Amino acid sequence: MATFHARRNEFLEKAKQDQSLKGSFDFPIRDFMNDINANPHFFTTSSCSGRTAVFFQRTDPPSPPSSSSSSSSEAGESVEVKIKSKKKKKRGAGGWLYVTHGKTKFSHMFQAINRLPFVDRVLEPPTQPLDEEDEEPAYSNEEVCMTTQDLQVQEDEKEQQVVRDATVFFKFEPFVLHVECENPRWAAALHTVAVQSGFRESGISLGKKKVMVAIRSAALRLEIPIVDQGSWLVDSNYLLFLS
Repeated sequence: MATFHARRNEFLEKAKQDQSLKGSFDFPIRDFMNDINANPHFFTTSSCSGRTAVFFQRTDPPSPPSSSSSSSSEAGESVEVKIKSKKKKKRGAGGWLYVTHGKTKFSHMFQAINRLPFVDRVLEPPTQPLDEEDEEPAYSNEEVCMTTQDLQVQEDEKEQQVVRDATVFFKFEPFVLHVECENPRWAAALHTVAVQSGFRESGISLGKKKVMVAIRSAALRLEIPIVDQGSWLVDSNYLLFLS
């Protein structure tokens, strides 16, 4: 079994290439992560600097009764926003329409969510003026925005109905960081600093082989439905207020 230091060296080597959707570590916490990883008693295993996102989510309809004698039946097909449907996908699948780990640019978010193929109407632009930064045409490397091609859906009538029944959420998720520690003593020290810094929902996980600290706070979390079953629940002025 690999020791803590062997795991640390292996993980930090692999971490040079980030596997997230964005493809890079979040810039706002990059220096902070480097400081933690420079300490031989810790290494970071996953992180998010906090993000604003618009997420497409759906739940499969109940499966029809099986005509065979077997007691099992196949689950309904899942269809994602970034869709090319396959026969077996997880229930409740979905996709990101817009994600940013920096300041939200309303014009970029509005463009992403206002071209959904399954909503009943196109939203009018907000009547309130936008900040200059919101009108900036260039995307930052902290933003991920689905393209029109990503939003294509198959022509199958059943799949189109599944997509139309989806719910779209505006989300804000606060900073979270997971750190493996050399032993419980170092974990307790890191946990104390995290709680004193305002991350009151932080915790320690003591496993048989690993000691983990989750640095987090759920106090600022938001999850607001903005589209349901093909109909807008809000207008563009409210979206601008949220962003």
